[in-house]
Amino acid sequence: MELLDPVRRDDAIRTKEAGLLEQFERYTADILDRYVPPSRRNRESLLFAKIYKDWDPELPDDERRRALMTALMAADVESRGPLRLTRAQNKRLAKVFENIGAECRSEGLPLHAEMAYDHAAGIHLMLGDNMARDRCLYARSRSRQIAMKPSWGKLRLGAAWLLCGYGYKPFLLLFWVVVQLILFTVCVAVALPHGDFVGNLYLCLINYLDPHDADGLPGAAQVLLVVESYFSLVFGSIFFALLVHRWFRI
Repeated sequence: MELLDPVRRDDAIRTKEAGLLEQFERYTADILDRYVPPSRRNRESLLFAKIYKDWDPELPDDERRRALMTALMAADVESRGPLRLTRAQNKRLAKVFENIGAECRSEGLPLHAEMAYDHAAGIHLMLGDNMARDRCLYARSRSRQIAMKPSWGKLRLGAAWLLCGYGYKPFLLLFWVVVQLILFTVCVAVALPHGDFVGNLYLCLINYLDPHDADGLPGAAQVLLVVESYFSLVFGSIFFALLVHRWFRI
């Protein structure tokens, strides 16, 4: 925590966060090596419940970030420690990790947020809660994208987020299907100046669902319909693949 404050004051967090995270993991490993769990504990609550509640958005900046890092370290120790947690405790700990991840991202610490969401996703997987796991994996991918420097990988992740929520929101693709239909309808209307809007919409809708021969149409319209058929093939295949994965967990 002492290393975090000067970096924040120097506005160097985005370039030095990876090093800070390595330091964080070393400190956590040291604590685990020396950690002696209590012989008696309350099985209905988490061991470090008080630490998780110490974070307060009204605290001064340095104290708030220090409390947040302390909570993340405590949750990491509790999740990896020798004590076996009950199902109810694991649910609470997953929620703690999610809250910490959200706060880390708001504090400009996306790599720490990614780690917190990854821990939460792992706990949800163990509990068999696939919907909650997808939520955490989505947040983890979003944090990873924010943390990346401008590159092809960041652009690819950005496109995946925009089109289908990294694959965790397949129904978002339907919005882009509507956008495509509107765009191709307008373009076909320009290529077929003598057609009516309803007819062009019908032509594009039918061609999107079932590509057919465009003979008899002007060359520009034929090209547009061929391009539309390729878009429909790609987006339809991706949509159904993501939907099957989401429904049946293949």
